[in-house]
Amino acid sequence: MTIPVTHTTQKSRPDHSMNNRAFLRRPSQTTTVGLTVAAAIFALIVIRSGDLRTSPISTWADSAANAILVDKALRWDLFVGYYSRFGFHHPGPVFLYVEAAGTWIFHRLLGVTNSDFAGSALGVGLLNSALIGWMAAIVFRRTRSVFCAVSLALLTLLVGTWVPGFLTLAWAPSLIIVPYILLICASGFVAAGHFTELTPLAVAIGLLGQGHLSSLIFIGVCLGVIIVALIRRQRQTNDAEWLPARKQWVPAAVTIGLFSLPIAVHTLVDWPGELGRYSRYLRSNAGRSSGSLSEALMFVRQSMVHGPWHLGALIAAITSIVALTFVFRCSEHRAGTTEIFSAFRWLALMVVVQSVTFVIYTWRTVDDLALSYLGWFGLALPTVAIWLGISAISVELHSRPAPSWRVASTAFSIVVIFALSCLNLARTQLINGDRGDPTVAKMVQVIGREPGALHFEQDQWPIAVGVLAESRRSGGHLCVADPKWAFMVTQELICDSKDHVRRITITTEGSPVDTEGRYQELLRSDGLVLLVAP
Repeated sequence: MTIPVTHTTQKSRPDHSMNNRAFLRRPSQTTTVGLTVAAAIFALIVIRSGDLRTSPISTWADSAANAILVDKALRWDLFVGYYSRFGFHHPGPVFLYVEAAGTWIFHRLLGVTNSDFAGSALGVGLLNSALIGWMAAIVFRRTRSVFCAVSLALLTLLVGTWVPGFLTLAWAPSLIIVPYILLICASGFVAAGHFTELTPLAVAIGLLGQGHLSSLIFIGVCLGVIIVALIRRQRQTNDAEWLPARKQWVPAAVTIGLFSLPIAVHTLVDWPGELGRYSRYLRSNAGRSSGSLSEALMFVRQSMVHGPWHLGALIAAITSIVALTFVFRCSEHRAGTTEIFSAFRWLALMVVVQSVTFVIYTWRTVDDLALSYLGWFGLALPTVAIWLGISAISVELHSRPAPSWRVASTAFSIVVIFALSCLNLARTQLINGDRGDPTVAKMVQVIGREPGALHFEQDQWPIAVGVLAESRRSGGHLCVADPKWAFMVTQELICDSKDHVRRITITTEGSPVDTEGRYQELLRSDGLVLLVAP
């Protein structure tokens, strides 16, 4: 097996004949693997998204709140991320700009979708496909194994068994899954001394840091492990190879700077911006879990391994880690595999440390252990663990000199790829199945485009925000009367005195507002009533 050279000493000069041509071929092979994987996944998304692209969709609930922010991104006027139920916005808008790009390209420019929502979904699918392809390219560059690269991509797709439609679901709990896998893989390789992966690590940090505030905990832990690895390398070497070269860290630093730019602009223009809200949140008791450690462990099980099928996946992950440890111990000094297994060991350590962090995060930070979606991103941990196990077995078999072991390695690779492909075809749902609520479209139609102040109670917010978003997109001029909803619908869609032209109320059938007869009824549908007063 050919192992890529990661460092070149100052005393050695590269051979400008065969070695140089080999060096030029390797990036091409790596790029080909990455682009092929990314293109295949996105093609699969497009093929399976026929209903998503052609069905009428009325956004509601969180997707409607996100649509309001996407519309701001389309005007290049957005500097914050998704809203939080705690009254603040997550750090950055990168995912919302991805949604905006998908909306503009696939719906408004190419016209291949029936709605802005479907365009956003394809934009998210394109991003996730590119990230998975990038992970495959990284793995191929480090192992020179197509099997290792493809198996990681297939295992990542299997996350769709637990989180249906996660590749196209424009929602923070699902959007950070693939970047978290990239974070673990890139940080593990960087800890092993492969500083070429600093740029993908920076991209993962930027995506996670902007996507969800709690991701900063896991980013910090990864960086801590990398610092420990650097200190260890510094003590084992006498030259400067323990530090990355300028051409390796400068692109990473620039990447982090670009991701930080909208956060910095928003903080300076609207000082202290979201930082003040984060500070108030952290000082309050809202961010502290009241559950016990046993309840936190139950949350982990429910969010990642719920039901017998998922329990089997957990057992497979544990078995993979045990097998991986055994393979590491017996293969440390086998010729040609030292560098690969060194990286695998750092990856395994990263998975273990992140798993412990995930349990502590659940125990001490998650405020409502009934919301299992808050732990979806933890699916990255068994995904990487299982991949490490099967990759280590493949590398171990392939490294043995006897031809029979090479045959065994090939057979093992074929069986695993076939099994993972079958599991994906049988179990994985790649497309988000949410088509909204048809009541939203009915209400928008009867309200029309005249200005109005929208009134609604707490329980009606999913429909009300959907009506607001769809009405604004269709040329309407609705606003929300109660300013407490500004964190969700933005301050610019909160009514002021001149906006109170007519009162539009969404309430439930049989409520006091419905029965007192003071307002004109516009629509009655699915237990909801739409009322208007001049």
